[in-house]
Amino acid sequence: SSGINAEWPLRPGDKLHLEQKLQDSLSDVSRLLEQAARDAARISDLDNMLSSAESDGNSQLITAHKKISELENMLRERESASTSELKEVNDTVTELKIELSKAKQLSSEQLEMANKKLKDLQVSYDQVQMERSMEQTQAEKNIGELEVQLAETDKLRTDNSRLNNNINNLQTQLSD
Repeated sequence: SSGINAEWPLRPGDKLHLEQKLQDSLSDVSRLLEQAARDAARISDLDNMLSSAESDGNSQLITAHKKISELENMLRERESASTSELKEVNDTVTELKIELSKAKQLSSEQLEMANKKLKDLQVSYDQVQMERSMEQTQAEKNIGELEVQLAETDKLRTDNSRLNNNINNLQTQLSD
């Protein structure tokens, strides 16, 4: 027995296997980064949809306020009119105020639901980001381990080559 470990040097395919594992880990990191970018774009789209819904609700409230203001002005101009006409205008104002109150309530409920959905999405996004970060950390750790193994393999190859040269030199000296 020459004292050389039977597993070294590595077979020719082993270095390729380690390099392939390193390449696979780098591809995984790239894929995770692309997924995080897509997730951020989805959240941005949802945020834009929420802003649009809030804007629509505000426009409806402004329109309802304008209608009430117009009816109140009409009411002041007709104070001298008959009692029945005045009552009719008052009823219309009351109905519009009720409608405005309902619209405000509905808008408030929609905004509350949208905010809850946004919070849920943020929690999901944060969870995905944490998972991506953990996966990336593991991938970086794997890459580091593979780089150490490649360095050890290269050192063992160098040592083996040196030993083979020494053996050849000794055989040459013995044959002389």
